[in-house]
Amino acid sequence: LKDGAMADCELECNGHIIPVHKFILSTHSKVFSAMFSHDDVQEAKEKKVIIKDTDVESVRMMLHYMYCGEVDLESNAEGVMVLAERYQMDELKQLCEEKLCTQVDRNNIAEMLYLADLFNCSFLKTAVVDVLRINKAYVMGTQSWQMLKESNPKLMNEIMERVVLGAETTSPPPTKRQRQHFSSVSIILR
Repeated sequence: LKDGAMADCELECNGHIIPVHKFILSTHSKVFSAMFSHDDVQEAKEKKVIIKDTDVESVRMMLHYMYCGEVDLESNAEGVMVLAERYQMDELKQLCEEKLCTQVDRNNIAEMLYLADLFNCSFLKTAVVDVLRINKAYVMGTQSWQMLKESNPKLMNEIMERVVLGAETTSPPPTKRQRQHFSSVSIILR
């Protein structure tokens, strides 16, 4: 990867050219595999893939994972997750999600929730809900929370339901006597 020996393709990101091997990329990514298996696809013909809407560091981290089977996500799990999703790299996406779960705090909760929803990350959503339960008053007063609430009310309803119901799920189920009491109360209220 570092010296580009025997590379048969190039990735270009923000003017940086990175020599790569189609076999390695195809082995780890369903998207690259499809791209290189069809001769009529522009990338296969030109032996060059242009990667947009990301930074070169995220691309290098994704490639490091492809070539070495490991990656340090401490500083850029979010950027790598975008690429893992785009190129259908499920294992890398899972590693990114696990890392992001450890980074959720009351200051980034809205951003993490947005990512969890965008990339369908159920564990990350759960981590957000756990942090939100403890920091409700603070988080709900932040500008980023208000912006997310306005832009995605359906997501916010889902999360608030989970926050409220999650507290109740730790309680034991109602006893038969309590169920009978609830039933008689609902009859009276009708």
